[in-house]
Amino acid sequence: MAGADWTRPELILAVALRETTGWAGTVRRGDPRVVELSQFLRAANPALAFDQKFRSPGSVRAKLENLRTSLPTYEGKKTKAGRPTEEVIASYLEDAPRLLALAGFIRANPSLLSLAEDGLSDGIDVIVDLDDVEQEGITTALEGAVGRRWAAVRERNPKLRRAKIRESLRVRGSIACEICGFDFEKVYGTLGAGYTHVHHRVPLHITGEVKNDLSDLILVCANCHAMVHRNCPWKRPDEIQEIIAAAATAD
Repeated sequence: MAGADWTRPELILAVALRETTGWAGTVRRGDPRVVELSQFLRAANPALAFDQKFRSPGSVRAKLENLRTSLPTYEGKKTKAGRPTEEVIASYLEDAPRLLALAGFIRANPSLLSLAEDGLSDGIDVIVDLDDVEQEGITTALEGAVGRRWAAVRERNPKLRRAKIRESLRVRGSIACEICGFDFEKVYGTLGAGYTHVHHRVPLHITGEVKNDLSDLILVCANCHAMVHRNCPWKRPDEIQEIIAAAATAD
């Protein structure tokens, strides 16, 4: 069990720690930050914590070194990091703010780290809920090994969503995007009828359990919703409108 493969959520937390310690040089196993992460990972897996080597400070330190030597700019002898480690480094280099934001989400939801003893070596494809891009409430699929699928989905009230759509039909006569005006039904006909994304102006992973009303929601198209979440910190709907206007003026 001590040799259980690191899952993607664990690797994301290790990257966040490496960001804190800096990427140059090794980190001591006795570093308080290394010890804290070790304790955090072990606490998330109490059934495995009897094995003192499982996510020990030494194993955390080794993983931090794997991450460092997986950087394209590293010129020394590379350690045997493994494909999942290399993939999470690639994700970090592509969009560091996003990956670090996910680390914060995982920290707030340690249940994502729990392992089942019958699948310790399985790859994990984690779906993390950063807002409700999809109607079911799942937003961002972290690329990675296929195996088991864990979902962290904050509960949403479908009645509130439907009420927001009804309100828009009553007040505006459509459910077109409130940012750019795109209307799925006008473009796709009956296929697009009734389709929209419902965005929480303040994401639920920030507010936690909260009583929302219709003013807390906004109807958006898939494109605008993606742009809201494109970078961290996420853009407000009015900021996306300003960006669209500025781009149109520049043409």
